[in-house]
Amino acid sequence: MNSAIKGFVMRFIIIFLLSLTLASSALAEDTSPYIKPDWYKFVQIMVSQKAMTLDDDDILTDEFAMIARCDSYVENYKNEFEWRKIRADIIKTLHQQTVQPIDHILYETVLQLDRYDFDKKRFRFAEKSRVDNVNAFLTELNPGYRCDDHELHYMPDKFRMVLSKPVTIPGIPMSPEAGEALITQMEITKNINRTVWAVFKARITNVIPVIRFLRYGKDGKATAYYLQGTRQPNPVVMDVELDSADFYADPEKKIKLYTYLP
Repeated sequence: MNSAIKGFVMRFIIIFLLSLTLASSALAEDTSPYIKPDWYKFVQIMVSQKAMTLDDDDILTDEFAMIARCDSYVENYKNEFEWRKIRADIIKTLHQQTVQPIDHILYETVLQLDRYDFDKKRFRFAEKSRVDNVNAFLTELNPGYRCDDHELHYMPDKFRMVLSKPVTIPGIPMSPEAGEALITQMEITKNINRTVWAVFKARITNVIPVIRFLRYGKDGKATAYYLQGTRQPNPVVMDVELDSADFYADPEKKIKLYTYLP
């Protein structure tokens, strides 16, 4: 099959797949402001949810600067007078950005489909991808991140979204015709693992505060450290309510296969 014919066939299959799946599950798109947090956004969430403050905490502010303004940190930190001004500006900017709490969040992952179940009319998830009584999603950010030669020691870098109710999604329902079209599309795109892309949408109801303590060495020097209550500093625990889960046939997330609603 030459490339022109192959491209035509692929476009036809995608259109066919869309017409079958979307027509059978015509759900309105959710326009709520869900965000996929990066490290910067997670700090904004903690600050906006009053789980952490950078006010009067030079250690955390400097580490946040390494995330948000690494170039500026490298260039200006050695000048304590200039850096004092920049540090104050960083805190001011962060407060301006977190006037309204950030409470809608995305968690994205990839899953693999198992064989089609003709009795239940759905694709089951492969054994290692099963969504069976799942009660949390863990996000780990930039392990070993360094700003120039500076390493972060105190800023939380793991975040656990804890669902109010465990979720079980047995698979992706669709007609046998749509299932066959999907498998054909995966063969054309060499998606040999039958990968689908999942987007979980949730609302944050609470973030357990990160508490600052001081540890004193034998020399009497105090070192700050941070805990969530009696736990280790990571991961940050975020209580959430699951709103929906969308499943897509492509990494660009243009071909929606199914929307799960709790």
